[in-house]
Amino acid sequence: MFEEKTPENIREQILAGMSNELDKREGSYTSDLVSPVAYEIWKLYDTMNELIPIAFVDETSGAYIDRRCAEYGITRKEPQKASGYVKLTCSAASESRQVPVNTCFETNEENAGKRRRYYSTEAVTIKNGTALVNVEAEQTGTAYNVEPGTITQLQTALTGITVQSITNEKAVAGGTDDPESDKDLVERLYKRLRDPGTSGNASHYQQWATEVPGIGDAKVVEEHMHLYRDTGSTGAAQYAEVDPIYVKTTNGSGSTVYEKRDIPLPQISVYVIGPDKRPVTDDVILQNCWKHIDACRPIGVNVNVLSAATKRIDISVKVELLGLATVDQVHDDFCTAMEDYIKKIAFKEKSLRYNHVVNLLLNVNGVKDIGDLQISGVSSAPSTYAAGDAEAKNILFAENEVPVLGNVDVDPYVEPAGEMT
Repeated sequence: MFEEKTPENIREQILAGMSNELDKREGSYTSDLVSPVAYEIWKLYDTMNELIPIAFVDETSGAYIDRRCAEYGITRKEPQKASGYVKLTCSAASESRQVPVNTCFETNEENAGKRRRYYSTEAVTIKNGTALVNVEAEQTGTAYNVEPGTITQLQTALTGITVQSITNEKAVAGGTDDPESDKDLVERLYKRLRDPGTSGNASHYQQWATEVPGIGDAKVVEEHMHLYRDTGSTGAAQYAEVDPIYVKTTNGSGSTVYEKRDIPLPQISVYVIGPDKRPVTDDVILQNCWKHIDACRPIGVNVNVLSAATKRIDISVKVELLGLATVDQVHDDFCTAMEDYIKKIAFKEKSLRYNHVVNLLLNVNGVKDIGDLQISGVSSAPSTYAAGDAEAKNILFAENEVPVLGNVDVDPYVEPAGEMT
């Protein structure tokens, strides 16, 4: 912003404003007197450049991202600890005794140094020989998300309690790794400013969903439940959740009739994906998201929080090489480019564009030409762009779907005699 303000330019401007009767040549008393002042003024201008990422927050703004977000009630999502429960089966002599809070349970690795530890979050009384103990991981991270039957032992024995077996009947989940990145936090801030949530609109539900650790983006679909009121010939009202509603009215001749009326009740489905732009398979994260939205939502609205469905993208292609890269290198570079493309369009675009994939392939280093490209069964680009043709070869997504890269086969093209087809 102040690139033209160099120590030399500032010095010349100061000297230009002084009387010509003074000796202003290089090395003169006047020049030596002005030079340190010009340098100090330049340092001030240089420091003022740092105000730009403070006033206009972006990924380079560092700590000022959090400060700006705090003005709008947005906080950086922190890593989370996995949680769940373990079931203890105990002897009859242990009945009515308590499993203390902070009791340490461990996974079943033979190497003690590799065991993951989980601590009970509350004291639980043993009843009918069993106790269901809520536990939380010792540290944050996905490494503490474990499958059922993984937590099977105590770190130390419980005084007065004979434990016959320990297991986690369900997965212990919900652990997340790194704090929210500067990029993702800035995107949430911009989303709040550009598309503010108001009065429980779709943007509001998306905002609430993405405030939860483990949620990277959300799509809100408004659906409806319908109330059925059947008065029948007797006029006795009966209610059930089906489509039509019957309302008592009077026709032109004055006779009483019962007309079908469709009165929808609001229901919101929030489909979510993780920070990696893939469906969320962790039930704890989904539950946390629902609880957060349920605490914020308007009264009278039913909310479902669901993981996005997967739209698998399988690709096969033959490539003609320039000799600058191997087929394996082309495969890896293309997969990286496809992953980036898929992340950009998840919940943002309604289709994966065939021609965009062609463009990605042709821009991979070492690729001269391509042929026999198939994307999830689609094998050729549209020949014309008449009505409807432009979308004919694109891979369409349902409202609740996000693309996930499946098998990618890249094979070298061996030209038999003529040009590649």
